[in-house]
Amino acid sequence: MICRAFAIASVAWVLAAGGSRVSSQPKSMATGVWGGTGIELTVTPSGARISYDCASGKVDEPIVTDHSGAFLARGTHSFGQGGPRGPGRPTPKAHAARYEGKVADDTMQLTVSLPDLGRAVGTFTLKLGQRAQLDRCG
Repeated sequence: MICRAFAIASVAWVLAAGGSRVSSQPKSMATGVWGGTGIELTVTPSGARISYDCASGKVDEPIVTDHSGAFLARGTHSFGQGGPRGPGRPTPKAHAARYEGKVADDTMQLTVSLPDLGRAVGTFTLKLGQRAQLDRCG
């Protein structure tokens, strides 16, 4: 009798613990506009577009987070140019970029680095649903 009660209690505990476990499955990042100082990230189901004060970037793959909200996406980053874009003006070169960070609720910490240049663009704090105030180079 005691063994049966213990077995039933054990099964109930395992089922309850399983139901409250954090999923280890990756999940898609929330789509929409994420804005911060000097940066705006527009996430879509297929990737993202990034606008800075005087640069741009893109991610051409879905951005997924792990159970802790961490993510890593690869894309490109292009430095901007001041002045009008006229004929004969070269298009800025796109550099391989690493977009890495963590999302907690509606806040994202994002670090952008350029491995081919051995350079960090910066670390940014962004909020979901917030548009950025960008000071365009010109």
